[in-house]
Amino acid sequence: MIELSERHTSSRLRPNTMTANAVIAAWAGSGVDNAGERAESILDAMERDYDSGKNEMKPDSRSYLGVIAAWGKSRVAGKAQNAYAVLRRMVLHYEKKGDESCRPNAQVYTALINAAAFTNGSEKEQQVAFDLAKSTLNELYDCKYDEPSSAAIGTFMKACGRLKIPRGVASENLEISFDKCRELGLVNDFVLTQLRYSSPDGLYRRLLGDLIPSDGPEKVRVEVDKIPSEWRRRSLPGR
Repeated sequence: MIELSERHTSSRLRPNTMTANAVIAAWAGSGVDNAGERAESILDAMERDYDSGKNEMKPDSRSYLGVIAAWGKSRVAGKAQNAYAVLRRMVLHYEKKGDESCRPNAQVYTALINAAAFTNGSEKEQQVAFDLAKSTLNELYDCKYDEPSSAAIGTFMKACGRLKIPRGVASENLEISFDKCRELGLVNDFVLTQLRYSSPDGLYRRLLGDLIPSDGPEKVRVEVDKIPSEWRRRSLPGR
């Protein structure tokens, strides 16, 4: 569509933010290996046009989120690093333009952590992805644009359980992130589920204490309404 608009002058063929975001979303859901690259090429065109004074395809938060999601769903090496580069572009664009429509938010940080969590490849590649997920969550904790979310913390827990990292590293980071989640009052069902799936034997029971029956299996589902209200005071249902 962008190519058509360059060859024709009809306003009906001119893409705008909505149509560009739809194409980005289509690439994100396509499942093809180069989806991240193709989605980012749309973002390149949006930024280029906007910087040249054309506002029809002004990128917004959905544009950047869609490209990060496209990288996250791809199967190429280094996808988490590519997704991280998109976040940096978003932050730079927001700080340079002051455009509230592309203000970085917790959803974008969560999508980046998710891209890292689903990294495959060698143990070294997965360790790099884990380090990126951890630094991204820490950046969100200190973020001046938005607040941490249950989804971001729960997705980081998923990374702890899914990536090939040392057991001790996984346990330490699960405990730290769950303690932080309780402190922030963001524990919800998604967080509890990821903690249960990702925790090595013994950690789940230790973190939840008397909520786990002592005479039964450890990895039992704990209902949100059974945990202290202080742990969930700011959480929303689901993710």
